[in-house]
Order: sequence, then structure tokens, then C-alpha cells
Amino acid sequence: MTREALDQWFINKVMDNKEHYAEDYKKVNQAVASSKAIYKGKPVPFLYMPKFYTEHDLASFNRLTESMMKICRKMIDLYRSVPLIRKKYNFDSRLEALILKDEAYRSYVPMARFDVFYYGPDDFMFCELNTDGTSAMNEDMILASILGESEIVEEMSETFEMRSFELFDTWVKEVQSIYTEATGKLSKPTVAIVDFIDKGSNIEFEEFKLRFEKAGFEAYIADPRDLTYDDGLMFEDVKLDVVYRRLVTRDMMDRIDEIPAFEKACLDNKTVVIGNIRSQVVHTKVFFELLFDESVREFFTKDELAFIDRHVPYTDPIRNISYSIDKFVENKDQYLIKPLDFYASIGVYAGASHTSEEWRKILEEHLDKPYLIQRFCKPAITSNVDMVDGELQVGEYKNITGLYIYNEKVYGVYSRAGRTAIISGLHDVFTLPTFFVKTEDEMSLT
Repeated sequence: MTREALDQWFINKVMDNKEHYAEDYKKVNQAVASSKAIYKGKPVPFLYMPKFYTEHDLASFNRLTESMMKICRKMIDLYRSVPLIRKKYNFDSRLEALILKDEAYRSYVPMARFDVFYYGPDDFMFCELNTDGTSAMNEDMILASILGESEIVEEMSETFEMRSFELFDTWVKEVQSIYTEATGKLSKPTVAIVDFIDKGSNIEFEEFKLRFEKAGFEAYIADPRDLTYDDGLMFEDVKLDVVYRRLVTRDMMDRIDEIPAFEKACLDNKTVVIGNIRSQVVHTKVFFELLFDESVREFFTKDELAFIDRHVPYTDPIRNISYSIDKFVENKDQYLIKPLDFYASIGVYAGASHTSEEWRKILEEHLDKPYLIQRFCKPAITSNVDMVDGELQVGEYKNITGLYIYNEKVYGVYSRAGRTAIISGLHDVFTLPTFFVKTEDEMSLT
């Protein structure tokens, strides 16, 4: 049974008794409104039908992650060993030093979310790689709990074996594993979740802190400006063994002079900093650009290049289109532009969302800015159920699938859907709790 068949089972069930399930939706809506599923101070928008994936989808997620992680590791190694490639990134010298230092553990990308347009097993396109500051685990956990107790999902679970993804205790387990690898110690470390307090998600940080403490860790939430250094990082006179870095590299470098202790700790391995700064090599959008640079491609194998060409959208610096801008206006629906290193889709423009005249102006205004132009990926469109004008209705939504990767292994999925060309919290997006559904050939749709 496919995920499409599971979706249809759900939709048929709801549409056959809309008035009844409208009451169920209202209870869910009230529960979400009263929960800690908060984004920018408001309840997280959601749709009535969760996102369902089967074992075939999870196998595909594992394969694509393994293939892309291999490419990520190679690019990071190339950055560290080939001056020509370092020059292409043009990083600040202080950031370069943080990337070039040797790490105490093997993982190149300890935590990430790989965002993909997923059409079906082994049919997908990468949107972007988020390799630091990965977030939204709290949204998924709370929505999965609330929707999991809805009448419709409980009825579905009577027919299918279902489970949500656990994204907190699994991270605690991987932090312990990385700490033990780095130090040889089996003891429970003292850990600080570190981000600028004005940037981070305090509700989510509190949940991680609680899970660390339940596992026997001493845990803190710390602003990097409050850290001091004495043969390793200190917080409120407490020696830290581990930092769980939620601090996004761009924010860190913008304010690096405010956090000398943290910079020093990232350079000397006296405190185990998880995630390392070298992941910035693949977090920045320059990574996709260089995957299509002929002088870089010569370092990759034939199989790796075939994977790149099939699953990574063609990406080029916007300055390279200055002499052929008419072509990109005529084919505006096939392209978008994005800045090199912002997040949450800040500064992203899709040609499909603008008239030709607007798009030409946008391109011209960004030609001398640090922007990339990228081929627009066709959206993964599925049906879902929402309350519209007091009635449950089925509509079509564009989807993006985020794969949570801890210590280079897939642990969960962050599902979002929207109606516009860009699917992010800035653009009328809905968060969907994700369930893994174990299906068997003998199961029938009833």
C-alpha cells in the first residue's frame, strides 16, 4: 500500500461524514491553540490530515541521505585540502580557521535537516540543506500528539500500525555517543544548549533541556555572550563538557566579537561542540553552486555526478546572467533567486509568483548582490483537508519534506505544505505531523 492510498483512505473517511469530523477538527484546533506549538508567538497553522509515509518511503529517505552525506563529506574534505576550493567559498578568515581545525569526533554533520521535494521512492529534488540551527522538532512532537488523539487518526490506527517519530530522546542518545567518541568517557556530561536568546526557540530549548536531564545529564540553556573560558567553556561557574550548538553560523559570525570564549572553545576541542563549524561548507547555498562548477566536478565520481544532476537543481551566481537576462524573464516560472546564506526563506523570490515586469526588476536589482539563481523544482502536490468557511474541504497543497538527520542518520521527518511557490513560515505554510505507517500486502482499504 502506498502513501497515496493512505491519503485517499483518510479523505474518503472524512468526506463521507463531513459534519461529524468537523467537530473532531474543532477539538483538534482548540487543542493546538492551547498548546506550546508556537511559531512567532502564534499557534502553528496545521491541516487536518497528517503526512503518512511507508517503509518504502523511509528506505528511500535513508538512501538519499547516505548519497548526499557522502557528497557533503567529500566537499568538506575538499575545502580543507584544496586551496582553490577554499577560495571559491570566500569565507572570512576567522570562519575558515574554525572549519580547518581538526575535530574530536568523526561526524561531519552532527545535526541537519535536508529539505527535499519528495515525489515518491527515489524520485526527489533537494531544496536546501540546513546543517546548523536545525529546529521545529517541538512543532512535530506536539502536533503528532494532538492529531494522534483525534478521532479520525485513532480510527485509522485500528486498521494500520502507525507511529510518530521521536526527535528529542534520540538526539540525547546521539549527543552521548558523540561525547563518548570524542573523550573516551562513558559518564553523563554537563551540556549547554547555546544560542542567542533573542534568536532561539525557548520552548524547544526547554524540551531538550528536560530530556537531557531525564537522561541524567546536567543541562543548561545559555546565551554565548554569557559563556566564559577557563581551560574550556564555563557557564555560571559550571564547567561544560558539551555544547549543543543551536547558534546559526551566520548569526555567530555576524557577532563573533561579542563571543570570544565561544570562538576559542570552537578552536581548541577542550569542550565538545556539537555541531562543528565545518558543516557551514554544505549549509551555505554556495555548496549547490559549486556542484555545477566544472573545476569542482572533476573531484567527484561518475555516480556522484549522476546523483547531483538528477537530484540537485542547477544553481549559478546571479551575476552570470547579466548578459542573458531576457532568457530568464521569458522562462521566469522555471527559476528562483535566493541569498547565499540566509534562512527561513528570507530573501527568496520565485519567478512564478511575479509578473514578467516584476521579475525583470527583481533580477536587475539583485545582479550585484550575493545571490544565486536556481532552477525552480516542480512542487510535490498532494491533497489535504482543511476547514474553509466552516466546512471541511479537500484542496491541493504543495509539499516540502524535511529529513531530520542526527549523527548522519535519519531519525524523523518535518512535513510542511502551502499554496504558494515558496513553502516556509514566511509564506502561508502549514505544518503537518508525520506518521510512519507499516503496511502489508494483505491489508485492504476499508
